[in-house]
Amino acid sequence: MELTGRRKAYLVYCLVDTPSDIVEDEVRRVHYKLKEIDDNPIVRNAVEMQHNFERVPKEQRIKCFEIDYDPYFVKKIYERVEECREYYETLIHEQFKVLE
Repeated sequence: MELTGRRKAYLVYCLVDTPSDIVEDEVRRVHYKLKEIDDNPIVRNAVEMQHNFERVPKEQRIKCFEIDYDPYFVKKIYERVEECREYYETLIHEQFKVLE
């Protein structure tokens, strides 16, 4: 809002399915933790259920929050950005010391 001059915005959270390649990685990790050598359909189903939300109605998968502009929080963000820049500079100086 600070960058665009708007005084009202919306923050929207959407519950979406995890990409299949990430689910497959998680299935492998869980099998490994459980010391399962072969693909266990119960384990696979449990992991897939944690990452698939088709069973949740679409209207319940979206949360929308209206946000009003607040100069106090904008000021806090600018202060935090300055702190981050100072910290970043210390990291750069430390990296150059290691390279010397």
